[in-house]
Amino acid sequence: MSNNTLSRYDDLVFALHYELTESHRQKGRDVVFYQDYFKDKAGLIVDLGCGTGRFTIALAQMGCDIVGVDAAGAMLALARAKSKKAQQEIRYIQSDVVNLKMDKSAKHALMGYNTIAFIEEERFGDFVAMLSFLIAKGGSFVFDMKESTLGKFENSTTWETAWSDYYTLPALPNVQFAELGGLRLRRKIEQEFVEQRNVIITTYKWEMVHKSERRESRTTEMTFSTRPVSWFIEQFEEAGFTLGQHKMEESQHYVEMLW
Repeated sequence: MSNNTLSRYDDLVFALHYELTESHRQKGRDVVFYQDYFKDKAGLIVDLGCGTGRFTIALAQMGCDIVGVDAAGAMLALARAKSKKAQQEIRYIQSDVVNLKMDKSAKHALMGYNTIAFIEEERFGDFVAMLSFLIAKGGSFVFDMKESTLGKFENSTTWETAWSDYYTLPALPNVQFAELGGLRLRRKIEQEFVEQRNVIITTYKWEMVHKSERRESRTTEMTFSTRPVSWFIEQFEEAGFTLGQHKMEESQHYVEMLW
């Protein structure tokens, strides 16, 4: 996305950590939603912010014509490896979603797992404009997100966790990732609520221990919108989209915008 947020996923260490520890928090409920949504729909689907291909591969296995898009090369490396293992030939494009340019329009687009809330507010109008060119008339854009809960900031604009336990990356058969097996890492999270910008800035402090016992410290940051889902819907409606279905499951909003 730009100087915000998700650049850490260009690093295979963090991409693998995400894939192994964070990507399945919805326990497959979000995958089921998108499978149900697209099961009777024809035409090209673009998975925006596809990450390691969780939705992309699941929909391809149903026979959907789908392209995955992500800015992070390491995430796409994992997606391509997973696609190969699943025997799915899927086209992946490395691109910032706001600046995406494709050689043909799509019938549908999706953006899963809260990714929409990582788009900087000052760029959101450009993102909606991109979608209006990407999606053919009569198509749809569907996304899911969890609204931020701000209760922990009632008495302070900052919040932090203790250091986590170390997580050890498992040995991986894929030669591209094999050297990372056995690396241990832990993290500490610090958050700041910036009310005037409608964001939470999350700083991750990482400590890594390589197989050689070499120690390394890193810091990464991401910014997450605190806008309610109604704000996102309004931005699309102002651009000519209309609200289709809007459902909520386990505190996760699933929203369909029709074009």
